[in-house]
Amino acid sequence: MPNNPAVKINNLSYHFTLEDKKRFEVLKNISFEVRQGEFFSIVGPSGSGKSTLLRIIAGLIQPSSGSVELLAKKSAMVFQNFAIFPWLTVHENVAFGLRMAGVPAAEQNKIVQEKIKEVGLPGFEKKYPKELSGGMRQRVGIARALAVSPELLLMDEPFSGLDAFTADALRSDLLQIWQKHRMTVVMVTHLVEEALQLSDRIMIVSRRPAEVKQILEVPMARPRNMRSVQFFSLADRIKSQIEL
Repeated sequence: MPNNPAVKINNLSYHFTLEDKKRFEVLKNISFEVRQGEFFSIVGPSGSGKSTLLRIIAGLIQPSSGSVELLAKKSAMVFQNFAIFPWLTVHENVAFGLRMAGVPAAEQNKIVQEKIKEVGLPGFEKKYPKELSGGMRQRVGIARALAVSPELLLMDEPFSGLDAFTADALRSDLLQIWQKHRMTVVMVTHLVEEALQLSDRIMIVSRRPAEVKQILEVPMARPRNMRSVQFFSLADRIKSQIEL
């Protein structure tokens, strides 16, 4: 895997002011790089600012200080809460970014059909989100993100709202998609086992205000044996760092 960076974060901090004029610090002096083509996960205590950090990388929030440098030319984001448009069909949702970019209709249709097939939803093109299960709605969100051919895919706890069986199936599908396209993925998750199953490297952040505690290489070949002694040992090691 190349070591060329896709994302550079330098001395990044974020805070806001509460109603009583007190300063509320969320992120503090965070610096790290994400390599091109790697699957990079961020874990840490609940409420530590992981999702805020991801939104800053996406450009949805401006940092208070520090810098974000995106060397990937195109990025897309998958949200936790199935952020798709309820008034649009599956096809229309997946095509949304392409339509906004002015992609010709014939090319839109070709890409949309390809991505719908890739996420396992052929035959559901004319369905509306209310007619789909939670897992299917998240597949639509992933397909919409993939349709714009992102070099950087940002994922904010994408499987946390799903039942365990559906989440397992989607993780396997996501891994296959990533191995096929080799885009850079940055994922926030609260599940250590999920991070270990999918990631090349895992960044552990502290309690709020979040700071980088450790960046861990995952020394296991894929597909990973989630019942192995090595897997459980690594999971325990990461959890012990989160709990400190």
